[in-house]
Amino acid sequence: MKIIEHSPKQLVIYSRPIGLWLISALFPLIGLFIGILSLEANFFSCNRIEKNVGFCQKLTVKILGIRAKQTPLQQIISAEVKQKSYPQEGTYYRVEINTTEGAIPLKDFWEGNGFDAQNKQEIASQINHFLKNHDQASIAINQYPNWFSLVWFLGWMYFSLQFFFGVAQIRTCTFDKTLNILIIEVKGLMGKKIDEYPLSQISNIIVSGGGISFNAIPTEPVHIILNSSEQISVYLALDSFSAPNNWYQKAQETVDLIQVFLGIPIEIDGIHKLDSQK
Repeated sequence: MKIIEHSPKQLVIYSRPIGLWLISALFPLIGLFIGILSLEANFFSCNRIEKNVGFCQKLTVKILGIRAKQTPLQQIISAEVKQKSYPQEGTYYRVEINTTEGAIPLKDFWEGNGFDAQNKQEIASQINHFLKNHDQASIAINQYPNWFSLVWFLGWMYFSLQFFFGVAQIRTCTFDKTLNILIIEVKGLMGKKIDEYPLSQISNIIVSGGGISFNAIPTEPVHIILNSSEQISVYLALDSFSAPNNWYQKAQETVDLIQVFLGIPIEIDGIHKLDSQK
């Protein structure tokens, strides 16, 4: 935040919180990274033309795209549930297709005790039954993302993007005595918005805990109070890395500056004083 103009007739407060932009961008990036690692849908299918003639295909759908792998049916040997155990974390499972060229996992990652190991055994049994039953023309196994992971991902991305778009903005707050108006101009990724209010509607300027807080330090520390009780944020800032009291001192100095400019009484040691600048 900085004061770009301070004259008897106009006060302009400008904020472009690049640090806040960068931190807010981390949240959707973290969600996207986790989604890339954990969200996938796998489709395994086989089509038999003759006894051991045909082809099988594994199709993996991820956020970054689709990957397909085809294997001749005659190379498929069997399917089995593989497992690996850790003393503290428990046992992890996944279904693998054994071929003459090596193993093909139906899912790229292992799933722990919270997932249905019995279901994986049933999938392996279905595939083995198809391999032995030469009269069965085809088989299809569809494995979709776990619903909890999907809901978590969508929720995380929604709220993190809301936060990012909410703070990725340039805000200019102009108090103009010539026009007798307050102009709030916000330029964001979704466009520009301008709001105007008569200066006569301003009843007070306060230090508040608005916006998102980092280390108990608000990102919107100063608000204008209108006669209608509506509160308008003056600027955006990220002072989380400064000394604990610095943000409050900076906010209070901004409040005092605006109050002096508008001629609103300032309370000093319990006594209201009115500046003569108005």
